[in-house]
Amino acid sequence: MTASSEAANQGPAERTAERPDQRPDQRPDQRADQTPAQRAAALRLHRALMPIWSSDQRFRGWLTTSNNNDIGTLFLIVATSFFLIGGILAMLIRAQLATPGSAFLAPEVYNQVFTMHGTVMMFLFAIPFFEAMAVLLLPGMLGTRDMAFPRLGAYGLWVYMFGGSAVIIAMLMGLAPDGGWFMYPPLSSAAFSPGIGPDVWLLGITSIEVSAISAAIEVIVTVLRYRAAGMSLARMPIFAWFILIVAVMILTAFPPMILGSLLLEVERAFDWPFFQVENGGDPLLWQHLFWLFGHPEVYIIFLPAAGMIATVLPVMAQTNLLGYGWVVAAAVSLAVLSFGLWVHHMFTTGIPHMGLAFFSAASTLVAVPTAVMIFSWIGTLWKGQVRLELPMLWLLGFFATFVIGGLTGVMLAVVPFNWQVHDTHFVVAHLHYVLIGGYVFPMIAAVSHGDPGE
Repeated sequence: MTASSEAANQGPAERTAERPDQRPDQRPDQRADQTPAQRAAALRLHRALMPIWSSDQRFRGWLTTSNNNDIGTLFLIVATSFFLIGGILAMLIRAQLATPGSAFLAPEVYNQVFTMHGTVMMFLFAIPFFEAMAVLLLPGMLGTRDMAFPRLGAYGLWVYMFGGSAVIIAMLMGLAPDGGWFMYPPLSSAAFSPGIGPDVWLLGITSIEVSAISAAIEVIVTVLRYRAAGMSLARMPIFAWFILIVAVMILTAFPPMILGSLLLEVERAFDWPFFQVENGGDPLLWQHLFWLFGHPEVYIIFLPAAGMIATVLPVMAQTNLLGYGWVVAAAVSLAVLSFGLWVHHMFTTGIPHMGLAFFSAASTLVAVPTAVMIFSWIGTLWKGQVRLELPMLWLLGFFATFVIGGLTGVMLAVVPFNWQVHDTHFVVAHLHYVLIGGYVFPMIAAVSHGDPGE
């Protein structure tokens, strides 16, 4: 193995550790203690590695790139495009509901639009958008040149684009499923949803899940192994902590959804009795598998946004984050608790009272670490001097909107109240307060956040 290949395969942390007198932004031929011959050798090595590190500037370079900046940019563009599609679908839904008995959309078309709006926003926009931000920002924050597995990142991008495109093309061809974005059996079974629409949905969503798992592996290895020399976990930027926690959650929560999708597709294709009551199956099995993914999914979406808040807000307040350790502990607690409350989506399905009590308590308890974060951010604003610039205005919108979503979530954790409002627009409103206020607003603040001196 040549010296250049050994250096290319060596982690950035190890390369920096071998040269403790070199700054992270210093070229290898610029060290003060090197002889002219050593500087010339280092410069030759640097030039030999530049074709490996740099991107192809031609158009085909965007199709073959594995550079984190290119991958993150493509992720960002595609996710934003899906966000616009989801927004158009939302406006179609609101136009239909604006007047009673509206004939704007036929019932079967409305069901498809409703299903695809939730699918696009939850699967095609929310997760890939924060993956894009992580791929773009993490290397610079950690002092490394690139993510740990650049080609795995490129693989995740193209798998995501394949799955998302398949779902959108099926919708444009009138083949979208109409059983809701949660695809409950028996509505999604072959008897009530014939045709290939649900099959394309299952294929596309499974591809997107595989893409997210690829990104999670890449993030975990990058954060744990590719930090700059001297950067301990306790000294990491707060955003890196949040993304690390989310990546571990993805590896835990997404396999149940993949399993459920495979079981549902096998049932539809071969008439196997996983979810069919008449054949000995149980439709509640799908709900357990789906919400074992679906409710940690809400916090998988919220925590990256919280990491962005904890990064941008101290800059806007011109001070440091209050309670760094407490915020990290709250994020870890929230991640653990999020796996113990999925059944609160199923309170009306006949769950035993002991189960109702457990999941109701867990659903209420999850407000504690969330409140720790909120009070940390309020305390940061209190001790600083706030600049009411555009990112800060979006964060103020987050505080107002997300608190409403959080309070209505605590209300839904109370079983008798949940029984009354289940499957009503109260739940729809709660979901959108949380997702718009708790995810979209902070992400817009992060994207609009420029240099503090501007």
